[in-house]
Amino acid sequence: MNDLVVCWTPFNFFLFPFKDWKTQEVHPVLKEGWINDRYMIWRKFTYPSIAVQNGKFVYYLMCNIQTKHITDNIFSQVMKEDSRVKLLYFGTKNYNDTMKLLRENYDTTYAVRIDSDDMYSRDTFEYILNEFPVSEQYGYFQRGYGYCYYNGKMWKYDCCGSGPFYVQKYVKGMYRFDPVEHTYIKSFGAVVLEDGHFVVNVHEMNHSTIVRPPRFSEELHGMNKLKTIKRFLHK
Repeated sequence: MNDLVVCWTPFNFFLFPFKDWKTQEVHPVLKEGWINDRYMIWRKFTYPSIAVQNGKFVYYLMCNIQTKHITDNIFSQVMKEDSRVKLLYFGTKNYNDTMKLLRENYDTTYAVRIDSDDMYSRDTFEYILNEFPVSEQYGYFQRGYGYCYYNGKMWKYDCCGSGPFYVQKYVKGMYRFDPVEHTYIKSFGAVVLEDGHFVVNVHEMNHSTIVRPPRFSEELHGMNKLKTIKRFLHK
C-alpha cells in the first residue's frame, strides 16, 4: 500500500476574522513578534517530535498569506534541512497543486493535526499507519499528557471530548484537505484512538490551557515521568 501521513499545523491560519474581537486591532498571529516567539516554541518542542517519526510522512505548516514575507523567511532554514517540512497558503496555486498530487499519488492519506506548541510521541505516525481502524474515516486522541516546560512538571491529560489531536482518513481520489474545527470531530462519529500519544505543552504564550482538573489529573514522578518524557522530548 502506498500510504502517507500528512501532518499539519495551523501555525497562524485560523478560521476567524483576523482582528482581536475585544480591541479590533490586528490579531497577534499576524504580528512578527508573535510569529517569532511561536516559531521558537515550535522549533524546540513540536518539530523535533515530528522529525523523529517512523513511517512515510510530510509536514505542512498552514500559514496566513498576509504574513508570507515573514513565515517564508523564518521557516526557510528548517525547510532546507528537512524536505518533509513545507509551508502551505490557502487559495494559492501551490496549495491547489499539492492537493491534486496527494489525491492522485497515494492510496490512503491520513491527515494528522498538531498545534504549533504541542507534541506527538515518536511512534504515533507508525501507530496510525498500522492500527487506524479500517472502516473509520475519523479518529481522535483523547488522553495523553500535559507538560510545563518552565518547571518540568508532567501530568496525565484528558481532552474531555474531541481535542486538537485528530486524524482524518482519505482514500485515493477524495483527498481535498478539508480541516475542521476539532470540537466537531466527535460529532462526525470519530473513534477514540490509543491513549498516551500526545503532550499538551504549557508555556507563557498559551493563555487557553490552565493546569487544573478535569483535564489535568495525576502528576507523574520519578522513572515513570522520565520514561514518558523521553517518548516526546528525545533527550
